[in-house]
Amino acid sequence: MHATALNRRAQAWLLACACGAALLTVSPAPAHANDPTRADAPVPALHHESALRHYRALGPTPPLSWQQANERVNRIGGWRAYAREAHATDPAPDPAPNHAPQAAPAPRKENGHAHH
Repeated sequence: MHATALNRRAQAWLLACACGAALLTVSPAPAHANDPTRADAPVPALHHESALRHYRALGPTPPLSWQQANERVNRIGGWRAYAREAHATDPAPDPAPNHAPQAAPAPRKENGHAHH
């Protein structure tokens, strides 16, 4: 017999032995263990953690008419104030609704897209 043919036979025999050993080590589960048609089949306990478990509400916010909401946004500084707030490290506090209207801040003279 040629050496390569003997080597192939040995490899095939080792593969067959390994597969047989793997089949012998797998123990079949009882037929009723996870049978979905059995009402009394054991199931693992259900554990659910909500993604909102750490959510904290800010508190009640009184509803405003659209005119009041627009006036409030104007007092704050309009959309530019929201844009600055989005890029700020420490957001500015919300002004109290009973304060006198403040003048809108002057627009900054810089490249508007420099932060991109």
